[in-house]
Amino acid sequence: MNKGLLRIFLFITTFLLGCKKDSNLIVKEKPALILQAGYDDNESEDFKYYSDSTYTFYIKRIEFNYEKIEKFNGFCHLKNDTLYFTPFEFKPTQSEKAILKNNFIEFIGEHSSYRLEIKKNKTSIKSKLNFKNIKDLAVFTYYPESEKSNYKQYDLNQSELEKANEILEKCFKENKLRLRKSSEYVKQCIAVKNINNEIEVWVSCYCKSSFTKNGYKFYLIDMNDGGNCNISIKINITKGTYSELQIAGLA
Repeated sequence: MNKGLLRIFLFITTFLLGCKKDSNLIVKEKPALILQAGYDDNESEDFKYYSDSTYTFYIKRIEFNYEKIEKFNGFCHLKNDTLYFTPFEFKPTQSEKAILKNNFIEFIGEHSSYRLEIKKNKTSIKSKLNFKNIKDLAVFTYYPESEKSNYKQYDLNQSELEKANEILEKCFKENKLRLRKSSEYVKQCIAVKNINNEIEVWVSCYCKSSFTKNGYKFYLIDMNDGGNCNISIKINITKGTYSELQIAGLA
């Protein structure tokens, strides 16, 4: 066998042996992204849930002369509309579970929840409420401060949400001398059932500002004063009425 044929033979033999070794290698597939949720478009807070039941959570805080980055990871599984964190709780909020509701993930705490807006969703769970024609309004879940509360948690359907918004707009029109235009406020709503089994919606409205512009969707605003930049209204959907209009700083 001449040297040329020998080189070809050795090359083919080496190639076939290499292919045989490669066929024995197990290539681990990268887990698929199932859910992604965040606080805003700048990804200052970013939660990701993967097909292998792992999650990652990233927080970035930037202030004057200060920057802090935290990263968390762990395990959870999705059952129906709920993420269960096991064997360890979701450390940032000490939550054992989180609920997918109305295009948000609500990480459940003892008396309140921390929310992130869903950006990518490959589950079959979709938002029950459509806010396309209802601007600057967010709906929060009621968490009683004690078991003796006279109010029960309630989830609005689309028709009830639209009715609540109509009654709210009526309130603004009938009190236009005392209030600003409806479009100048962001609105936060909590729906409950009262002791008479009537559906109530507690509404807090705050003037739009750099502070409330995006934050109103993620956490309940706490403001002590502000005049007509801080108002509250109680809506009774069952009766179709509103009451208890309160303006901060006015008796």
